Amino acid sequence: MKLRIWWIPALPGEPFERDVETVKEGHALLNTLVVYTRYLEGRGVLPDYGADAGGLMALEDGHWYDAEVVIGDEATWEYEEVKV
Repeated sequence: MKLRIWWIPALPGEPFERDVETVKEGHALLNTLVVYTRYLEGRGVLPDYGADAGGLMALEDGHWYDAEVVIGDEATWEYEEVKV
């Protein structure tokens, strides 16, 4: 299965996309993008719009679909572990 992450640091904007090999790799990359975005916002490089967006997509039957990874009961960017 092909996987890809997407990330928009300030909505509205064009998404950054990157292929990943595993859900765990996608999780790590998304967390890094969150930390980096907060870093840039904290230094005034990016305006703090308070609206970031991103996620994991899976290729199925020639089409990309958003894949939901459930971690506990919360939807959050920074979490402790990925259960696959």
